[in-house]
Amino acid sequence: MNQRGVAMLIVLAAAVILLSAASVLARSRATAALSRGADERLRLAWASCEAAHAPILAWLERRSRRVVLAPDAPPVVTVLDDTILIGDLEARVNVTAWDQTAMIPAVDLAKLPALSALLSRDERAAARWISVDRGSPGLDLGHQSVAIFPAPDRPGALGARVATHNPPPGPARQRGGQLPAFNVNTAPEPLLRAVYEQFELSGLDAVLQARRAGERAEINQQRGSNAQPIRLVGSSTAWGVRTDVTINGLRASIWSVYTLRAGTWIQEQRLVIAE
Repeated sequence: MNQRGVAMLIVLAAAVILLSAASVLARSRATAALSRGADERLRLAWASCEAAHAPILAWLERRSRRVVLAPDAPPVVTVLDDTILIGDLEARVNVTAWDQTAMIPAVDLAKLPALSALLSRDERAAARWISVDRGSPGLDLGHQSVAIFPAPDRPGALGARVATHNPPPGPARQRGGQLPAFNVNTAPEPLLRAVYEQFELSGLDAVLQARRAGERAEINQQRGSNAQPIRLVGSSTAWGVRTDVTINGLRASIWSVYTLRAGTWIQEQRLVIAE
């Protein structure tokens, strides 16, 4: 699906949401305020954020598992960056996806000292708060001592470096039966080197060579002498997605996390980004 097709889906879905909400809004005492200019634009922006869910699922199902990134690239993909018309208003829609299987997993970092060393002290402290060892992990639990929610102009934020849902929360993970995944086709080279060196794995040069050529890398599952509390995979099973809709200077932003469970993409979490 191309960007224009995704944009049209958002327009259509936003229209459906607004029409279905019209009867409720008509009975609300806030109708008069919502009909005014600024409130109306913000309402449309939030409706467009909601409407992006279906196109995001389409991208996850059709394209996400084929993503290959250059070794020096951050684990981020632009799903949509376009200007569309909603009625007579111009809306800028930006949907950006960060690969959580190409980040440092928010697990017991004592088991992954090579990866932990790539984080600052404040980032390690924040990672403990957003850890998947908690019942409901999420970036909303992070310390404010570091930037939390990533954005296209803020690639170094914690949510672009530490995964909240890899592995996804659940009983199997809490019993230690599920290991975090690590995508050899999207993880930045420093993370790849840290993993391969800590667990004495072979095949790193071949992986990097394939990615530099824009090709998918083969996974070498050969283990070294150390136990490996992480799974190497060739495609991603968890994405953090930021949706920003701006209409005449008013912006609505949502952070959503999607994971692949039994072949189906599930929205694990949705958070309003209050910025």
